[in-house]
Amino acid sequence: KRRASQSFNSSNQINFDSVAQLVSGYLARERGRCLQTPQNTIKRDKRGFNLSNVSFAKRFQVVFDKRRLFADGTTLPFGY
Repeated sequence: KRRASQSFNSSNQINFDSVAQLVSGYLARERGRCLQTPQNTIKRDKRGFNLSNVSFAKRFQVVFDKRRLFADGTTLPFGY
């Protein structure tokens, strides 16, 4: 759903190895782990119509709520 803007800073933090560590931690029942990357956006002041750059930290974590997850990493849809 949500994506990170790919910049030099975020590409150093969000890569295959870091996402693989998140998934393997999720399989090992470590639920609180997340990745944070700095992101920039442009905000508009609604009254003065001024534009400004705003920095914020975006958090990424494993969300798995549509299937049953087993300890070996296999999944089944709910109801089976």
